Amino acid sequence: MSSFNSIEKIKYTDDLSDAVALNEYIVFGNERSEEKYIVFKFSNNVNQNLIGMKFEVSQYDMHDNLIERSVVIYNNFTVKPNADFVPKAKLKVLYECKRISVKLLQAAFDRVLWNEGAYIDNTYKFEHYARDEKYIEETERPKETPKPVPKKLSKDDIQRFRSKNVTKKNVAVFPKVFFWITSILLVIAIGVTIYLFPKYSDRFSLQGYDLRRLSDNRVQIVGYEGDESTIVVPKEIQEYEIVGVGKGAFCRLKARSITLPVTVTGIDAGAFRHMDFLRTVSCASENVTVSAYAFEEIESLTTIEMAGARLMKNCFYGCSRMSQITFSETGVERFLDLFGSEKHDATVKSFLGNYNRNENFFENVKIAW
Repeated sequence: MSSFNSIEKIKYTDDLSDAVALNEYIVFGNERSEEKYIVFKFSNNVNQNLIGMKFEVSQYDMHDNLIERSVVIYNNFTVKPNADFVPKAKLKVLYECKRISVKLLQAAFDRVLWNEGAYIDNTYKFEHYARDEKYIEETERPKETPKPVPKKLSKDDIQRFRSKNVTKKNVAVFPKVFFWITSILLVIAIGVTIYLFPKYSDRFSLQGYDLRRLSDNRVQIVGYEGDESTIVVPKEIQEYEIVGVGKGAFCRLKARSITLPVTVTGIDAGAFRHMDFLRTVSCASENVTVSAYAFEEIESLTTIEMAGARLMKNCFYGCSRMSQITFSETGVERFLDLFGSEKHDATVKSFLGNYNRNENFFENVKIAW
């Protein structure tokens, strides 16, 4: 049995829209035998038991080059709704692997199957189809009961029958009125619910934005339904002030430019994930914190204009073409610490803000100013 002399715990940020998200993973390395294994920690984001999953793992070397891609299947287990879990099996990876990315392909739940972004209902099962009906054995069909021969009515029976019909016709007026009264009350109840829901729910939607309540009138953006190439976020939506950008807020949008309002004070990890066309982000706030992995692996991103921003380590993780950054301050030791890698393809044209001005700060970085 090998003993591992190198253990590294790595926080991981994944897409909230996935049914199952990867929170973090732990790398176990044995330098003597050049072996490396990974143990994952996932989250079940669906209100059903998770019973199986399939995901794709991409391995990258120290130069961020793809060295292997594989598909992993976990089954025969049960995870409670909205719970974290660690699969018992560990994944062996190449010893040269320095970073991985994970993409969920399928996840099976009690009543639905998640398949590459779509939910499929699998609760209905049929014994046979209509086209197979003629092949069912006659012995399996229920025997028809002979219809009784109608009795010939007398004059007294006919008179009683007419009396009963008159009574039913008069009584039937009440259910009809009751139906309309119930329908009107139901419409009123729905209207009241729609009006009061944003006021008493922590998460709601207004004007195309998905919002999370932080206080009585302060909210955070956690989703957006627009498809414009230039997005300008307002300071307020109705009576709610926009003060933050949450995880997955603008995930997978095709916008090229985003302008945030002066009221924003925080940008969370994963806020701009998978925005493959984004080039410029600006914010006039005098005090906004840009969290680690807020802008993760956006290769098209080149310009950040946030004069009041405090940049955290790895906030531009994988954004290798960034060339112009305007900010307030950062506590990182080196410029490349903002990007989580030694690789940086762009020539830095401007870096305006307060930072540690030691002689090694711009080591391995091309500067043009």
